[in-house]
Amino acid sequence: MENHGFEEKLKSETRLRAMEERLARLERALNLNRPAQPLPPAQQAVPAPVLQPAALAPVLAKPRHSSWLGAVAVICFVLAAGFIIKLSLDS
Repeated sequence: MENHGFEEKLKSETRLRAMEERLARLERALNLNRPAQPLPPAQQAVPAPVLQPAALAPVLAKPRHSSWLGAVAVICFVLAAGFIIKLSLDS
């Protein structure tokens, strides 16, 4: 049985070597051995407009749908807990 592990290792090493050779051929064919080309110089960044806190107030004051979803979820959990308690008392 010990020989089985050795054969598997040898087979794995053979497959790995074949894959490495294939990768090397593909890299040569695609000319990937050349160094990466330098990136072009960065363009001048345009600063983003600064929003005043007064401009943010209407955005923050809007009710969000997620708050409604959270409230509905809490109600559902409370009703489910009540139902489970009712079932345990009835049995």
